[in-house]
Amino acid sequence: MKILNGGAPPHLIRAYLTKHHDTTTLDRIHRRFAVGAHAEFKCPLTELFIRDEDRFYDKKAEDVREYLDSKGYFDDFLVIEDDYDETNAVWYVGRFTEEEDEGPTVGGRVLWKMRTIVDDVPMHWV
Repeated sequence: MKILNGGAPPHLIRAYLTKHHDTTTLDRIHRRFAVGAHAEFKCPLTELFIRDEDRFYDKKAEDVREYLDSKGYFDDFLVIEDDYDETNAVWYVGRFTEEEDEGPTVGGRVLWKMRTIVDDVPMHWV
């Protein structure tokens, strides 16, 4: 048995920007996320890693999912859109499913995603 000081390592959550956000906004996202992850207790539930790749600018969650799938990354992730400053909300993006659900489709597949406040993401994740 291996015991880690400070508890188990947190899950790393990737997030992708669909437009450039200034450092003030990115800092605010990280602060709000940290509250939900209970980071103040030195053993956060999760950690957030924001990727700023211009290939995803002006793209939808479906486009990001398809690209990541093609690169072999199948884990869930977040999408931070241009309306974050007004909503404090992000898209929690899962996988495509073949089920007969309603939702955005790509090639007949439905993408599982939900809109959530960034503070709540850590609790949804674990």
